Amino acid sequence: TCIREGRAVVNDDFATNPRTTPWREAALRYGIRASAAFPLYRNGQVTGAFTIYADEPGVFDDQQVRLLLSLSSDISNALDIFDHERLRGWTEQALKDAKAQAELYLDLMGHDINNMLQIVLGYLEMAREMPPAEMDREFIERPIEVLQRSARLIQNVRKLQLIQEGQLKPIMVDVRATLEDVRREFETTTTGPIALSMDGGSPRYVRANELLHDVFANLVTNAIKFSGDGGGVAIGLEKAME
Repeated sequence: TCIREGRAVVNDDFATNPRTTPWREAALRYGIRASAAFPLYRNGQVTGAFTIYADEPGVFDDQQVRLLLSLSSDISNALDIFDHERLRGWTEQALKDAKAQAELYLDLMGHDINNMLQIVLGYLEMAREMPPAEMDREFIERPIEVLQRSARLIQNVRKLQLIQEGQLKPIMVDVRATLEDVRREFETTTTGPIALSMDGGSPRYVRANELLHDVFANLVTNAIKFSGDGGGVAIGLEKAME
């Protein structure tokens, strides 16, 4: 009744109060003769009761009831303060996480892309000063390559955001097909051969997401970068365990 109706309930005697019949035998066995229950509130909702027991009947007079009502009110206020403090802690942590994430994005988008754009501008400014007959293809192909890297960086930042938001779910990815896609992409942008060696012809599945393609693409990019002009890149795939 106390919790259901949100009010104080005083039981003067378990032995004579018909409302306490279901609990009478157990209460008397343990020497409990009277009780008083007071509702506890949390965020405006009754969530429990503060109950006092006595070994004598009729001990809860009006003064004691007022005192216990005040005590239950203090407990309810303490619960609200606890919730507010915990919510504030969560909010502060969420703000810190958002600030760190924003700084990461600003660093990636501001620093790295700015450097890439400076490279593009440098090549294009040199190309503008050169007669068309003397212009090397590098002055066109290099800026295009850098712009493509900038686009991939922006896409990767967006994918990181999707992962943090829980929107980029793991799926079964065919590693063989992913490596074939990466090889085809780089065959048109590098002068050295890209050899792909895989055991068998069946798919090889792992649990991952679309960032797996970016991982392999970054590895190939670094391999091409440090292999020198005309150097080849070999990619192997073999089953390590069932």
